[in-house]
Amino acid sequence: MDRELPKEIISKRRRKRWIIGISALLSFLFLIWFVGQLSTRSVEWSRIKYSVAEIGAVEATVNASGTVVPETEQALTAPNNCILRKTLLRPGDIVKAGQSILELERNDLQIECDKTKEQLELLRYKKTQMESELERKLSELRASREVKELQARFVKIQYERTKRLNVIGASSDEELQRATLASEIAERELAVQNLQIDNQRASMETELQSLLLQIHLQERTLHDIDRRLILSNAPSPLDGIVTWVNDSIGFPVREGDIVARVADLSRYRLRGEISSINSGLIAVGQIVRIRIGEKIIDGKIISISPLVRNSLTSFDVQLDRPNDETLRPNLKTDVFVVTSSVKNVLRVSNGPFYEGLHDQTIFVIKGNRAEARKVDIGAANFNWVEIQGEVSSGDTVIVSDMRKFQKARTLTIKNRKNEISANK
Repeated sequence: MDRELPKEIISKRRRKRWIIGISALLSFLFLIWFVGQLSTRSVEWSRIKYSVAEIGAVEATVNASGTVVPETEQALTAPNNCILRKTLLRPGDIVKAGQSILELERNDLQIECDKTKEQLELLRYKKTQMESELERKLSELRASREVKELQARFVKIQYERTKRLNVIGASSDEELQRATLASEIAERELAVQNLQIDNQRASMETELQSLLLQIHLQERTLHDIDRRLILSNAPSPLDGIVTWVNDSIGFPVREGDIVARVADLSRYRLRGEISSINSGLIAVGQIVRIRIGEKIIDGKIISISPLVRNSLTSFDVQLDRPNDETLRPNLKTDVFVVTSSVKNVLRVSNGPFYEGLHDQTIFVIKGNRAEARKVDIGAANFNWVEIQGEVSSGDTVIVSDMRKFQKARTLTIKNRKNEISANK
């Protein structure tokens, strides 16, 4: 005799049948949607970007980023150990040559300046005294020499007279000998006097030259102190823009520490950064294309940093037009380093369709349909992409993002316009 099943088992079986039925229905609906997607693909003409394939040259480039920086930037340093008193300008402010950027404590320098001036004045006074003393002593020696000259002339005359008298026998040989000795003594005394004058002049001039050297050194010291006093106001060395200022008011700075930087805004260069993975593709001398909006400025790599920071390698670019009006300090730009170039290849405009792969599927427009074609990708840059495969010159290639249609073989183009320009 059959027994009636418990209500719990009946409810459990009923729920299981419902779950199986709903799952089957959802699977069937998904299958219908998937088949419909494969069989009926279409795209609006207004959403398409296209390019007509043509023969031309393509430069292969590797992408990098860049920052426009002034070609010339000068640093201002503290002239001595001091305290930062006040900042007069901020980063980004325009500055004229000679205009003060900040103020440094200058009391110690001023004291040193006053002391050096006093020492210099003392040396100059000593020089004046020495020159006066030299002139006085030389005057005395010259006067004494004049007396000696007169005495020597008088003795010489006496000698000549005695000599003549001795010839005629009016004077003895002894008197002639005395006259001769007196004449020689007078000449020797005159020679000694001249030697004293020369020695005195040489000695005083040596002392004077030593004093002049001390004065010169003291003047140089004073000039250096005056220069440091001027630098204590951190005057800008050129017309430009303040790029950095030490704003630690009241804190000490050491002699030689950088307190501000000023850049020249009339000429610029580029500081680029590239992934360290691609750093082996760049070299000094390579051509670089810099894109600023719709404008392209060419340049050349002049140096590459050997250091890697945050997986990036930095390099410097000299611009062909460093004073271009579109350049601005700290302007971020797209940078394309040219690694190679090919000529007379089939190319289309670069666009979202380019995935950076060597082989991919593209779509060629034929009437109101777009046909999938397998192609190989060659050289590529921000303007052009080289393609090889089932595409000919004159074919119209869709360059929009077509990744969601990769499984389709053909597409229907809705509301297609008749006109097609060379590149759009």
